[in-house]
Amino acid sequence: MEKQPRDSVHSCGYALPHEIGALYAPTADIDILVNIASVAHKYTFEKVESWAADLILAKLQSRTPQHPPDYDFLPMLDHAILADKIPLRDKVLNIVEDLVRTDKVDFPHLLLFADGKSHESWRDLLGLALYQYVIKGPRRWESDGNKLPREKRVLLFVAFGKLSDMRVSGVPWDHICPDAENCTTQFRERLINPYCSNGYVGGQADFVVWTRHVTAQYPPNPAVCLDNGVIAMQARARSLEDRPWTFFSELEW
Repeated sequence: MEKQPRDSVHSCGYALPHEIGALYAPTADIDILVNIASVAHKYTFEKVESWAADLILAKLQSRTPQHPPDYDFLPMLDHAILADKIPLRDKVLNIVEDLVRTDKVDFPHLLLFADGKSHESWRDLLGLALYQYVIKGPRRWESDGNKLPREKRVLLFVAFGKLSDMRVSGVPWDHICPDAENCTTQFRERLINPYCSNGYVGGQADFVVWTRHVTAQYPPNPAVCLDNGVIAMQARARSLEDRPWTFFSELEW
């Protein structure tokens, strides 16, 4: 069964010039190149693999898009990671991350594709996708149908609840005042005060955007214990932006 793809890669060495040239054309099927690169990697045709990977990268760097608007980049990313093609990996990862942030990706498909993969790039992407999908809320998940298994849907609800709670409760911090309990209560009252939420346009569970809003409403002074609650929120928000997978991997549910 594997003889045919292996032979097809081997035949690249005997292809006619116009056949090779067709792969350089903007209209060329980029999936063909991904398949060539993947099979060449499997059978250690290093020169063919490098040629295919370099051509894919060149197409992605072109000013004119050379792939369909709804192109699935995940198999390409999978190959780039497995083959350790760092420039291609980074380029594809940037593309997919941008699609995630702009809501131009099939979230259930991405979450299932990346699930269980151990490479750091996959975990970073999975964390970003989970966060962006969670903050869209239950109505969005329901509109996408039952594409995800039950345990993944449970994870979405648990994360949504946790992030929503962090929004109104803040996160723990080291108090520099003599009454930590009262200070914490005051801080929570500040977060639910109508003045604090005035002008906020983000989602209920978008802790990152909410923290930016709170910081603008109450610019923190490190010498004031109450303000250190905002500083602690800023640190947690940075963590969610830089390493979102850590948040989801540590969730208890």
